[in-house]
Amino acid sequence: MKLKQTILTLEPKLKKKRPQLAEPESDLDDDWIDQHEVQLMEKEREKVKQKWEKENEQRKENKEKPLSEKELKTMLKEVDEREKELKKERSSGKVPGARGATVEKCDNQLLKLDERIAATRTAMVDKV
Repeated sequence: MKLKQTILTLEPKLKKKRPQLAEPESDLDDDWIDQHEVQLMEKEREKVKQKWEKENEQRKENKEKPLSEKELKTMLKEVDEREKELKKERSSGKVPGARGATVEKCDNQLLKLDERIAATRTAMVDKV
């Protein structure tokens, strides 16, 4: 979904030429997506805390000054900013393009995802 939104952000005129880009293809509920994003941000915060603790342990072993709580808060602030960006993307429906993103690159990524989905569905049918 984000790839389609990125394409439409890069080239808004494609909405009329390729209406399938504007159609929601996902069968996931918006509530589930919101909960999933919240869980991802919680995991990211835990990773940052673990990284900070590990760094402090290494500094302690090397007899260096440990990182302060202020530095932890700075690291966590980056995660908070990312969370705000996700909320903004969800509310506006526009995804800022990644650096170097082009419509062609996004189309290629969409094709790869479609191939993976088709392969997974085939595998599921084969198992049954």
